[in-house]
Amino acid sequence: MKRIQKIGLSCLTLLLGVGLISGQVSADQYRTYQVGKDLNPGKYTVTSKNGTGDLYNSTYDFDFVLTNGKRKVNGIHKSEHLNVQAEQQIIVNDFDANFQPDNSPKITQQGKVTYGEYRVGNDAGADIQPGMYVIKPGKCAGEYAVNSSFIGRGAVNLSGLKKLQSDEHRQHRVQLKDGDHLYVDLQDATLTRIGNND
Repeated sequence: MKRIQKIGLSCLTLLLGVGLISGQVSADQYRTYQVGKDLNPGKYTVTSKNGTGDLYNSTYDFDFVLTNGKRKVNGIHKSEHLNVQAEQQIIVNDFDANFQPDNSPKITQQGKVTYGEYRVGNDAGADIQPGMYVIKPGKCAGEYAVNSSFIGRGAVNLSGLKKLQSDEHRQHRVQLKDGDHLYVDLQDATLTRIGNND
């Protein structure tokens, strides 16, 4: 009898462990994921399995539109970078999502950033170490913002295209502090640290 109870407890422990998302998963559409309960805290690349829809958090710090479609539409991407923290709620609407762990190293001197949300901090789970950086676009145009969505004030327009618009820059300096969130709407932008100040 004791052996049966032990096997039962082992199976229950295994089931509880499987319920927490830690790898690639298929998320049901119209589902809210509680980070720390349904989804492990950490860095993810999120893609759509079967359509176009919204990916956002409960406080609307970000609201990304994802698609698996072949047609390129401005502002709609095939993947987004997310760095989720405990007690956040991530909502998936109108599509089934894949959360693939993103094991890219933390940017301390130089690194690439692309579409999505990046967390700045001194802890091991952050995407970017605090400091002064220069952000340069790849061969595209787009924008970035710190601690705010792209719509409205605070966004900086960057372009790697031959001809610049009046409000665009070839590169831009940005001070990133512990706890900041960098929102990027650029493909393959380069973030390079300058100086040693935090």
